[in-house]
Amino acid sequence: MEQPHIFQALCGILAELCGLPLDDVRAESHLLLDLGLTSLKFIDLTLALEKKFGFEFPLQDWVDAQQERGDDAFRVASLLQMCECLSDVHNGVQESSV
Repeated sequence: MEQPHIFQALCGILAELCGLPLDDVRAESHLLLDLGLTSLKFIDLTLALEKKFGFEFPLQDWVDAQQERGDDAFRVASLLQMCECLSDVHNGVQESSV
């Protein structure tokens, strides 16, 4: 699955979860500061992503990676960072199933 497809799906899910128009969800949007994604909505997001893409999103690994960089996963992470992570996870899932 290509990153543009993942990005479009992620934007749609986030817009719905956060009650925002799709046009307000952009690559540079921060999950908490711009989109208002709370930790509870983040869990809903991971469940929606797992349902949409058919693989488990490693939420704890993603949060740990953000924190290792010194970032608060919910405050500073951008939509583009999450999309890149999803693309990496999806590519890893495909490689392990081959």
